[in-house]
Amino acid sequence: MKAKGLVHGVLIGTVCLGAVFLSACAGSGGTTAASDAFMASVVISAPAETVFNYVADVQHLSEWHPGSYTNLQGQGLGGTFEWFHDLGETSLRGQTVVVDYIPNQKIGEYFMGDSNGYLTPLFLPVAEGTKVIAAASYHMEFPQPIKADEAAFKRMVREGWRQDLKKSSKPRWKSDNYSISV
Repeated sequence: MKAKGLVHGVLIGTVCLGAVFLSACAGSGGTTAASDAFMASVVISAPAETVFNYVADVQHLSEWHPGSYTNLQGQGLGGTFEWFHDLGETSLRGQTVVVDYIPNQKIGEYFMGDSNGYLTPLFLPVAEGTKVIAAASYHMEFPQPIKADEAAFKRMVREGWRQDLKKSSKPRWKSDNYSISV
C-alpha cells in the first residue's frame, strides 16, 4: 500500500528525533534541555482520503512507526495511546493525545513524557496525489555535552531526520513522483 510508505517516511521523524538525541548524548552525565521546530513534506500518488485514513487508524501505528504502543483508545479527536521506544542505551516513553482532527486534512497530536511536543501532518490534495506536510515541535531533556553547541546539535538532528526520511521512504514508493524536503 502506497500510504504505508508515506506514513513510514514522513512520520518516522518522531522516533528518529529521539534516537538521534539519545545516541548523540548517551552516557555523558548531566542534563540540559532543547527545543526545536521543523517540518518535512512529501508528495505521493494516492488520494488524500487513502493516506489520511491509514495514518489516522491507530491500529496501524506499529506498522509504520517503530516502537511499542499500548492502551490505544479511540480514533480521531481525543484519541490516545501510550508509546515506548527502545533506543539501545536508553529509551523514550510517554503518551499521545489527538488534539486536532479534520478528516482528510489534518491530525494534530500532542505527545508528552520523555519528550514533549506536537506533531501535525497536513494532507493536501495536489495534481500528483497528496502532499503531506509533517510539522514537529518538541522540548526534551538530554545529557550535558550538547549544551556547549546546541545549534550544531539541532543541525545534526535535522540532517538525521532528513536522511532517515529519504532512506526509509524512497524504496517503498512505486511512483516516480515524490519529493522530500526538511
